[in-house]
Amino acid sequence: MKAGQFSQLFAILLLFLMILGSVLFVFPMRGEVETLQVTEATLAEELVALETEYESLAALAEDVSTSEITKQSLMAAVPSGYAQDDLILELSDMASELGFTLNAVNFSDTVSQEFGNTITISASFSGTYEQLIAFLQKLETADRLLRVLSLNVQRTSTSDISFNISLEAYYQ
Repeated sequence: MKAGQFSQLFAILLLFLMILGSVLFVFPMRGEVETLQVTEATLAEELVALETEYESLAALAEDVSTSEITKQSLMAAVPSGYAQDDLILELSDMASELGFTLNAVNFSDTVSQEFGNTITISASFSGTYEQLIAFLQKLETADRLLRVLSLNVQRTSTSDISFNISLEAYYQ
């Protein structure tokens, strides 16, 4: 054999061995690659599902904290039971903060089909007209849910006025 033919035969044999080696090496790896691609796709789907669940749980946690705050404010607005002592203290604090006198407070229990359990409060105050207006504004922002049923204003011999107010407070 001539050297040229031998080198051609050697090149062909080397090429054949490379093709055979790549077939024996690449095809088994191809199966592994396909398996890994399927695993990757499955894990990506699980990740998306977990992220979606996390987002829904985060939204639910936010709703729960908002609901808890709402529940606390509702419990303050409509307490369980009469809570007359708290009501007297709240009215007295409002009156003293505004600088007028709380003369008398009376309570009566009522049940209304329309409004539920209520307690009616009749209170008598004396002070200036500005203090009365400020008191009515404070009633609107009070922690306890109150509704003014009636208001009776009388002038006195001094610059003060005397007023009687009838309120309705709600309870559970």
